[in-house]
Amino acid sequence: MGKSNTNSDEKKFDDSLAKTKKSRWTSLLAIVVAVAVIFFISRKMKDDPVEVAPASSNDTASSSNATPPATADTSSSSIAPQDLEKVLKQLEGKWQRTDGGYVIELKNPTPDGKINVGYYNPKPIHVGRSGWQYTAGKIIVAVELQDANYPGSLYTLQFFPRENVLAGTYFQAVEKVSYDVEFRRLQ
Repeated sequence: MGKSNTNSDEKKFDDSLAKTKKSRWTSLLAIVVAVAVIFFISRKMKDDPVEVAPASSNDTASSSNATPPATADTSSSSIAPQDLEKVLKQLEGKWQRTDGGYVIELKNPTPDGKINVGYYNPKPIHVGRSGWQYTAGKIIVAVELQDANYPGSLYTLQFFPRENVLAGTYFQAVEKVSYDVEFRRLQ
């Protein structure tokens, strides 16, 4: 009679041990899959520039709905295609938001719409994706932030070369609110 209880206890122990091992393997597999998904998503975000919607024919300001700076001459703010390369070089540098210490640093815009961007408040904030687009005679820069308190926040800015200003909107993803913003060149 003692032997059958011992066998029963051993069977319960073996079943419990098997479940624990299965549970550990399932947890480990779930972690590996989650890490792989995060890795591939982050790689994709780095490889894909932010898409900027092209301007529609009834869009009067710009494709970013940018509010031109008060000093802007909107009648001549269009950039000719032959001037695009020269104007793109003017984008490079540090730009400070007029309503605070936020700084965007733009570097190396390439003809295929890529641009390196740094964002500071005042410490660096991770930029998930960035890009620029030339449409309807305008240069639009998009910068998506991916950091604590900035998950998916997005700047969509039009460059006004004559005024040396970037103006447009900032979508604050946490608050789900958009703001009109303007940046002026620091250097």
